[in-house]
Amino acid sequence: MSQTKSWAAKRKKVQIDEEKDDESTSQIRLSKPYVKQLENELIVNLKNRVTDLENQLVTYKNYSKSFLNQDDLIKELASKIAQIEEKNQTIVELTETVNTLRKENSMLVDPNKNDNASPISADF
Repeated sequence: MSQTKSWAAKRKKVQIDEEKDDESTSQIRLSKPYVKQLENELIVNLKNRVTDLENQLVTYKNYSKSFLNQDDLIKELASKIAQIEEKNQTIVELTETVNTLRKENSMLVDPNKNDNASPISADF
């Protein structure tokens, strides 16, 4: 009889476990559309994120090219500025030379204009 009780207890336990499995299976079946919907939303969100990242990458590459172009422009402008400064310095030097030559010419033409200069003798 104890054997029958143990068989009955085992059978009862198996039956309870099967019922629990059936309940969880039916719950899974009920939640599958919800899970599927979440999966679809997740996939859409991930695709959107990938698209956003691709767009950011393209934008970054464009900015990088722009920065490279700006660097080239800055170098070119710096070169032009250096050339202008050199030309300006040349103009300043030439202006000083012209002024000096004018003073010397003026002293040669009229030695009395410059009080500091000694009179030039007429017998060159």
